[in-house]
Amino acid sequence: MSLAIEGMDCPSCASKVTRALSSVRSVHNVKVNVFVGQASLAYVEGHAFPADIAKRATELTGFSCSVIDTVQTQGERSSMRIHIPTAFESSFSKDALPTGITVLSMKGVHDGMLLEAEYNSLVVRPREVLDSFQRWRGEFVPTPKIRAGDVANKELRNMFRRTGLSSLLCLPILILSWAPLPDHPKAYGAVMLALGAIIQTYIAAPVYSAGFRSLFFQHTLDMDVLIGLSSGIAFAFSSVSYFLLVAGHEFSEPFFETSAILITLIMLGRFISAYARRRATSALDELYSLQIDTVTLVSTDGAGTRTTRSISSELVHKGDILRVDQAAVVPTDGTVVESNGYVDESCITGESMPVDKSPGSALTAGTKNGDTELFVRVDRLPSDNTVAEISQLMLEVQNQRLRVQDLADKAASWLAPTILAVGITTFLVWVAVGLRVRNDSASTACVAALRYAISVMVVSCPCALVLCVPMVVVISTAVASKSGVLFKSAEAIQSARTSKAIIFDKTKTLTLGVLSVAEGWLQDDSVVSVLLALVSGSHHPVSQAVHGHLFTKYPEITPAKVADISSLPGQGLECMINGAAVRGGNPRWLGLETNPHISEMLNKAFTIFAVSIDGTLVAAFGLIDTPRVDAQATIDFLTARKVEVYIVSGDAQPVVDALAKDLGIPAKQAFGGCLPQDKLARVKELQRAPDTGKKRNVIFVGDGTNDALALAQADVGVSFSTGTSVAASAAGILLLTPSLATAFKTIFSISTGATRRIWINFGWAFVYNLLAVLGAAGAFVHWSIPPEYAGLGEMVSVVPVVLVAWSIWLLKRTPA
Repeated sequence: MSLAIEGMDCPSCASKVTRALSSVRSVHNVKVNVFVGQASLAYVEGHAFPADIAKRATELTGFSCSVIDTVQTQGERSSMRIHIPTAFESSFSKDALPTGITVLSMKGVHDGMLLEAEYNSLVVRPREVLDSFQRWRGEFVPTPKIRAGDVANKELRNMFRRTGLSSLLCLPILILSWAPLPDHPKAYGAVMLALGAIIQTYIAAPVYSAGFRSLFFQHTLDMDVLIGLSSGIAFAFSSVSYFLLVAGHEFSEPFFETSAILITLIMLGRFISAYARRRATSALDELYSLQIDTVTLVSTDGAGTRTTRSISSELVHKGDILRVDQAAVVPTDGTVVESNGYVDESCITGESMPVDKSPGSALTAGTKNGDTELFVRVDRLPSDNTVAEISQLMLEVQNQRLRVQDLADKAASWLAPTILAVGITTFLVWVAVGLRVRNDSASTACVAALRYAISVMVVSCPCALVLCVPMVVVISTAVASKSGVLFKSAEAIQSARTSKAIIFDKTKTLTLGVLSVAEGWLQDDSVVSVLLALVSGSHHPVSQAVHGHLFTKYPEITPAKVADISSLPGQGLECMINGAAVRGGNPRWLGLETNPHISEMLNKAFTIFAVSIDGTLVAAFGLIDTPRVDAQATIDFLTARKVEVYIVSGDAQPVVDALAKDLGIPAKQAFGGCLPQDKLARVKELQRAPDTGKKRNVIFVGDGTNDALALAQADVGVSFSTGTSVAASAAGILLLTPSLATAFKTIFSISTGATRRIWINFGWAFVYNLLAVLGAAGAFVHWSIPPEYAGLGEMVSVVPVVLVAWSIWLLKRTPA
């Protein structure tokens, strides 16, 4: 489930919410995203209820927590909202629904009844679910569009209103305190008391609530407690002083302006910080704008008549034909089935040139159609398309933590108790100085010491410390995505820059993976039907190339009947036909490397696909692949960075050697005939420096299922979005851009720039807190920070952190 949380000011608040939610029975896997104002968690049904979890979190933190009411799709189970009109409400029966559809809830609304139906998406499809409710005139109700930034936007508006109102209330207090007005202290004091009371009870209420709930319910001391204590003491002292003045027992001059300015500046600082955090997630807003709510469905009846109608994107089925109008956004991933045109893919891949599309071309959700209509067959549902996947991955990165962030959070957790101790010490020292050194009266000494103590407790700020890492990570992922590079893990951002070795799989990484048969040998034509049966069901590029070659050359021959074809990653395919064992794949796996036909092709540096029946060679094909246009530029860039470049491939050694020679990679760093476990072993070997044996970071680049082990083992795994789902899951970085050189320049630039900015921010946070606390405590002879201006601390400390993080956008144009 997901919760909307209002009131979080910085990532330290996320820790508070995490502790509160984790204390609820059966709740686990809590992730809090302060940038979008949401939390996600898992719980055991029956042990806890969503409303109770939200209520408990509100009680423990003081933040406003509410359940996000959205329809979720989990695995095979999906849900849909349907409205039944009042006239059919009484006749509705759950028992009349088809098997596989169940009603989870029924809720009365003003014009009927709202149902939430659950169904197995593998058995029944969305429009079929809706059709089952047509006897009661059921109408589809779209899922509420709760975007990740909606909660943050609402919080930002609330903070703006509070800050504006606080400023309006504070202004008269400042005028009455500092302006040269006629002497009417009692009247002015009454006005300032009333206005100050509104600021304390309404504007500062969230601060008091969050701070003291942390203190009494979670037993933690945070900055909200210090701000509440400081502001409350200043206002209470001023109130007592004013009442004594009215009673004729003047004790000290009230300073209502201190607490008023303090709260106003705190609100202003938090508003600016919240605005910066919200802007940091603007890339998510752009992604959400690429998700289309309605699509044009094309239907063809038995007579061949074509009709179109507009439907919700939630009712789209795989295999549907959709019409994409001129200049329209492509609604979901699919394949062009009719028409020719071009599509602007810059918003996804970062490539500025439009891409030609024709029947058979792949279309990506979120890209923009050109000036012709395109008809597309749906390959992925809108809820699971490329845009949805990128959005989810970016949110997941925001929830992740670098190891250095744990250190920052630990330091921040000790900051508040330390500052409280320093504040108390400051008060005692200045009381002693006033009484013993300056010979002040007790009241004068106490008032002066109190002002110093208040300044100390307010001026320090952990927000700058805890924002150092997440602000940089969030903006880094957004900048990288603009260039077609999607960081799936925060660790990849930090680790890439220090990588000293990079390993490429050959096919579809350094080469285009578009194979063609350059030379073939057949024992005789009778084996063609067996060959077609073996390769027709495989999606491997080699098998597809061989299938296309045979289908073109022998169009009259049909595949033999075969069942249970086994695919062995890194080796090939095998099956049984009429009792004979048929194998096709790597000659080394087949034990046929010395066969004259194979040897001849190996000498020509072909990629070999050999086929044997009961161990006898019956066919061999030599295939060629084309290097990527920018493969050489990529190798040159990596070499210039003193990164060792390796190739590991399942192809024969001569094929790998030929490519390595073309790209200028030393022969000793090119390895052919590698199985998945060989690639894994090579990564492990390179993760230890050969001369010292010390750990070093290694990048692995691959896009096949047989690369998954190596991708998972590498410190940074890189895969193309067009690769297999297994490889994409194992990788830490997904490349949406087809340009390998652009991708690696972006990866190293972002990694170097992000890490540099994290340490700059840490340095600033330390220097600010040290100098600010010393200045507030009166440690410097010629200047100090008055308590009324100590509230500027949050803004002064956070704004530089934000600006440094935002400077990452410059990396789109200049190297780090």
